[in-house]
Amino acid sequence: MNLIYYILHRLVKITLPLYYRRVNVSGTKNLPLDKPVLLAVNHQNAFLDAVLVVYQMNKQAYFLARSDAFKNPIVGKILKGLNIVPIYRAQDGTGVKNNGEVFTWCYQTLAENKWVLIFPEGTCEPHKHMFPLKKGMARIALGAVEKYPNLDLHIVPVGLNYSDHMGFRSDVWIDYGEPISVQKVAREYSGSGDRINVLTALVEAELRTMVLHLEKEGYEESDKTMRRNIAALEPLSGKHLVEIEKSKLNSERAPKRKFQWINDALSFPLLLVHRPLYFLIDKLAEKLTGRDEFFPSVKYGFCTLFFPVYWMVLSFVVVQALSLPWLAAFAVWVVFPVSLWAGLKVKKV
Repeated sequence: MNLIYYILHRLVKITLPLYYRRVNVSGTKNLPLDKPVLLAVNHQNAFLDAVLVVYQMNKQAYFLARSDAFKNPIVGKILKGLNIVPIYRAQDGTGVKNNGEVFTWCYQTLAENKWVLIFPEGTCEPHKHMFPLKKGMARIALGAVEKYPNLDLHIVPVGLNYSDHMGFRSDVWIDYGEPISVQKVAREYSGSGDRINVLTALVEAELRTMVLHLEKEGYEESDKTMRRNIAALEPLSGKHLVEIEKSKLNSERAPKRKFQWINDALSFPLLLVHRPLYFLIDKLAEKLTGRDEFFPSVKYGFCTLFFPVYWMVLSFVVVQALSLPWLAAFAVWVVFPVSLWAGLKVKKV
């Protein structure tokens, strides 16, 4: 396994429960661990989508990302070191001529019983909305079984839903759908166009059972209604979210917790030391992204990278101020993430 990927994966397992209030995962039993898999994921939150998909997976995955993210040579090397491979789109201004090589790489990677993640909508937007799927996913899958006729390839649709795409300590739902056999579609349909259309339709139909879709017209009011429903019902899966929306339920806002001021008062000293850096990270991420779809990913990345260093500096300051032995610095360092975790729990956010 890629060492950088392994280290970051372990870091993600620690930090995601701090960044999100609840990470609800369902359908992991649908992942065929002994077979090559193409993970087809809806796309609403830039790089965080990929991070969340592999959060509970112990198998290494490879990712297809839009090619314009690789324009900066340094960034490109970092992304490739994280198993991220560029896919070329006409709207990125990079052309699609290199996609032949990308497709060949996908075939070979899948033939080696590895997992590849793709965002078949072909676009990213931070809303509770799903776009029709592009056909590149189906072309890759069918091309792989055509080149390797015995390849038992499955597509696993993965639905991601966010209570608040931009919010810290919001909720997220990860649903792994029913696996779709690419070989079965290839056997049952003879024409290339038919195979592509059928496979695309099957994946999209499964995704729509797990991904909350609010129409653009009247979106803000629908979103407010769903936020009330989420607060009142605390759904455990994306499928439950879809069912709630279809029921046209309009819950009253969930009652506020009694004596919340006590929780706020008790958590204040625990969270106080962390607030300055969080404020700076929030402002820096906003300045760099303009609060677009990359804002949550950049903010999460900065929190993951900067907070351990911040705690280390604080621990040395404490050791120096109290004239403690330098070996005590690590013990003091541990106190800071524990206080953050405890503060969030006490505050109940």
